[in-house]
Amino acid sequence: MLNFDFWTETKRSARFVAKNPTLWIVSLLPALPFVAASLVAARGSVGWWFFGLYRLGLGFGLFLLGSVLSILVAALIMIAAWDYSYRSIVDLWRAFRMIGDRFLEILITALIISFVVGFFSVFFIFPGLFFAFLLLFVLPEVIIDGRDPFSALQASFHLVLEHLGECFAFFVGLLFFALVGLLLGWVFSFVPIAGVILGVLIIAALLPFLTTLLTRFYLSLTRY
Repeated sequence: MLNFDFWTETKRSARFVAKNPTLWIVSLLPALPFVAASLVAARGSVGWWFFGLYRLGLGFGLFLLGSVLSILVAALIMIAAWDYSYRSIVDLWRAFRMIGDRFLEILITALIISFVVGFFSVFFIFPGLFFAFLLLFVLPEVIIDGRDPFSALQASFHLVLEHLGECFAFFVGLLFFALVGLLLGWVFSFVPIAGVILGVLIIAALLPFLTTLLTRFYLSLTRY
């Protein structure tokens, strides 16, 4: 039986991130393209269709870049959170070495998730959410179980379907935190300088929190 209290694990994940500010620092890199994408998509002249398409393409490109970087950084954070659950220490250098050993597989995973979920989320919202739900455990399957990206896709489908009710409830909670954080980051990005910085910091704090929460949920399904 699944033993996972969402709100208890939410508080534990938040405390874990708060006690390890280095996780915020590494998350600054993917936060920058997301904030830049929101600014590109919302500002500028729309008088000419060419510039509108240009901004759309640039915004989508920045969004995909942010997604790929987010998944790469999430892989690093996931290793740290997984390691902490067994050794009670955070060793980012060890996590970096593990990422380096399997960088190509993790990069392919990041590209697959970013293009599938990113494309459908931007242009077709509900199919994007559906694919995000099915691909929920692809990264943990690659990082923690050591699968290749394509077998991880199948394993994620099976795990989601096997624990459909629990996974759906968890996904809704995860989506709530993600939307609130991204919305706050987007709103603050319109305030000159200080607001943009605050928006970047919010998104940078959101990534390690959500990744840690996902890691703990995955471990509760497969390890405990």
